[in-house]
Amino acid sequence: MKRTYEAEPGRLDAVVARLSGEPRADVQRAIADGLVEVDGVARTKSHRLHGGERVTVDLAPERPLTPEGPPVPVRYEDDAIAVIVKPAGVVTHPTAGPGSSTASTSARRGYSWSRRPTRRTRSSASDSGPTRSSGGI
Repeated sequence: MKRTYEAEPGRLDAVVARLSGEPRADVQRAIADGLVEVDGVARTKSHRLHGGERVTVDLAPERPLTPEGPPVPVRYEDDAIAVIVKPAGVVTHPTAGPGSSTASTSARRGYSWSRRPTRRTRSSASDSGPTRSSGGI
């Protein structure tokens, strides 16, 4: 989906992330793929904007996360937070590559969370500890 913004002063990647609300890493990938243009020209992520330029961004829509893989134990949940136990060896977040079972997608079984895990705590240095999410998973 193409979006156009009037630039603010600053680095291209930081400005686009701030204006679009997308994670900076996603914006940097889009810039590297030539999907971000400043006044019709693809630029590097460190390109300095002076403010007022026309920035066109073509970010792919986020893929919906569907439950997959084995269920993960939920230790606590309420309307704002869910604490799960991520099994060792299970990836935490989905990547841009082919689908694979992750703690995020496994935890979605039976839930309608709209966000990915955002915090991680460890109960000791030797275990993987629970993944804590602020505002839902």
